[in-house]
Amino acid sequence: MNKITTGLVLMILWQTSYADQSPGLVKCDNVQGLPCKLVWNIANGPHAYYRVERFDTKNGNWIVVQPLPRKPRGVTVNAVSGGSLYRVVGCKPDRAAESCVGSSVHWVPFQAESAADLPDSVRSSTGDWELVVHKDAPLHMQNLDYNVGLLTQVLDRMGQTARPPMTVPEYLYSDQGPTAEMLPDITLDVWMQNELYRLYEGARRRR
Repeated sequence: MNKITTGLVLMILWQTSYADQSPGLVKCDNVQGLPCKLVWNIANGPHAYYRVERFDTKNGNWIVVQPLPRKPRGVTVNAVSGGSLYRVVGCKPDRAAESCVGSSVHWVPFQAESAADLPDSVRSSTGDWELVVHKDAPLHMQNLDYNVGLLTQVLDRMGQTARPPMTVPEYLYSDQGPTAEMLPDITLDVWMQNELYRLYEGARRRR
C-alpha cells in the first residue's frame, strides 16, 4: 500500500480550471461553512420531481438523501452532512434515467472541532493507497487532510467518465493566491473549498 500526503495529491493535480457548463447548479447556502443547506437551480424544467443525491463510496453510486418540492430552484429544508459530494437531479414523469438532468456537484466539508475526532489516515476501498492525516499539524490542516482523503475516495469510485463538473467556489482565486481585494472574505472554509475544487477538477480533467 502506498502512503500519500495531502501536499503530494494537490501538487499532482494542481491545475486551475473552471467548471463546464451544466444544466444546473448546487451549492451551500452558507458560504462560510456548516451547517449547509443546499441551494439548487435546475434548467430545462419544470420536471416531474427533484431530489438531492449523495455519492456513496461504499457502493460506488448516487443515492437519494432528500426528496425536493417540484420546483426548479430552492433551498433544502434540512442541512446535509459534511464529508460528502452532493448533486440535485430533476427527472421527467417516466423516471427513466435518460430523462433526468443533474446539477453540478458540491463538496460539503467535514469540519472536526477537535483533532481527536479525526483518524490518522484515510484508505482506499481497495487498499491501494493510504492518505495520511498529519496529527501534529494545526486543526485546519488536519481537516484538509481528512477531506482530501474522503474526496479522493469519491474520485476513486466514480471513474473518469462519470465525474460531473464541480460548482465553482464563491471566492475562487488563482494558483498565486487571493488578491488583496479578496482577502477580507478568505476564511478557512473558503480556503478549503478552493483546495478541494482544484483537487476534484484537476482529477476530472486529467486524461
